[in-house]
Amino acid sequence: MTPIVGISASVALAAVALIGYLVGRMQRARLQAAAPCDEVRRATQIVARLESIAASLRRDLALHRSRVDRFSAGVRDAETRSDPDAWRRIRDEAQQALEPTLQLAGQVSSAYEQIRQQSEALAALTGGRTDPATGLPNSRMLEVTLASLLAAREGGADGLTVLMVCIEAPQTADAAAGVRKFASQAARLVEKHLRSGDYAATYGSLEFVVVMPGASAAGAGKSATRLRDALTAGLGAQASCGIAESLPGDSPKSLLSRADSAAYSARAAGGAQFVHTGGAIRPAEPACSGGSNVLLPAAAPPIVDFATPGFVLSGR
Repeated sequence: MTPIVGISASVALAAVALIGYLVGRMQRARLQAAAPCDEVRRATQIVARLESIAASLRRDLALHRSRVDRFSAGVRDAETRSDPDAWRRIRDEAQQALEPTLQLAGQVSSAYEQIRQQSEALAALTGGRTDPATGLPNSRMLEVTLASLLAAREGGADGLTVLMVCIEAPQTADAAAGVRKFASQAARLVEKHLRSGDYAATYGSLEFVVVMPGASAAGAGKSATRLRDALTAGLGAQASCGIAESLPGDSPKSLLSRADSAAYSARAAGGAQFVHTGGAIRPAEPACSGGSNVLLPAAAPPIVDFATPGFVLSGR
């Protein structure tokens, strides 16, 4: 299949395949024992929405394919004929195909966001992929989502960055019930600070992961600073953050492992934010509230350099 400008054909087809999988799963669920009426209505709404997205994508992709076929035929014709007007006709065909192609790229991007939303609704319906204490997707659902996003990245989509948030509960939340309530409150604050398109999940009892498609490590660092400030102001809690940007060939496990290592370093530094670059773990540099200047600590914590055999510790 011919690639689409701005996206790859494999990404578009993967979106349709994912919809088919989700619809099939919901239809199989219909055959199981009868669920409460509210759950049945929710399931019916999810199925209807997924079917609508799939039908729309199929129509858009078929129309785009016909335009690409016409353009390809014109190019082949120009190659075999010595017609001085051939180049002008090719440019005209390209101009006619350009706007619909850009529209399709936007439509596929919009469809992806809708699929993500319906996937979350489906996960909530199954119950097995939602953390009961926070109401957020659990680590199992996080890995499924990351696998899908990393596959899209390999297909030409923008990169993504993972932000690991480790929170220290105040001493007033010592009891199990208190920690559970605190975790729920922290989850709501994490959700409140998500950008459009971000995805939050529970990773541990008081550990959260924010997946940020299209964000750089620097952008995630700014979000981490705002979130840490909000957790301190709203809950009196200290938070440490680890940041890792996706690299070619990453798996969910490798990406999360780097973010987790950076978060561990941040906690060891007494509540900070560190970034794992793939070759080293170093302090992230939060932006000042006044603008684009950067605040650097007077005595920066050591950098762990993974590029040096034996993980040699070095100064800044």
